[in-house]
Amino acid sequence: MSMSGWKGDEGGNDDVTTAAAAAAHVATLLEWRRRATSVGRLQRPRFRSSTPGKVPNEPRNFELGLQCILRDYLGVDGLPPVYSLLDFERRSRVPMAVFLKIYHAIKD
Repeated sequence: MSMSGWKGDEGGNDDVTTAAAAAAHVATLLEWRRRATSVGRLQRPRFRSSTPGKVPNEPRNFELGLQCILRDYLGVDGLPPVYSLLDFERRSRVPMAVFLKIYHAIKD
């Protein structure tokens, strides 16, 4: 794009002006990219799976979780279940009779 028709043109400096404007534009774009990259690192850390020095997973008590599920849905120690039969069948997507048959087969 030639700026020769521009009224403020003084002595054919349009190539120098264009080069300076392009350099300033590129510098601005690079600065925006640098800032976006540094902000992105602060907001979302890089994914690290099994790297040395990473904190191990918290120990889980799976037996306690099973006991809570059985207590809430089936009732344990003579206590009534917290949730109804319809809640159990809707959440587990299996009828109670089928679940109990599978549970007793695995348990034994």
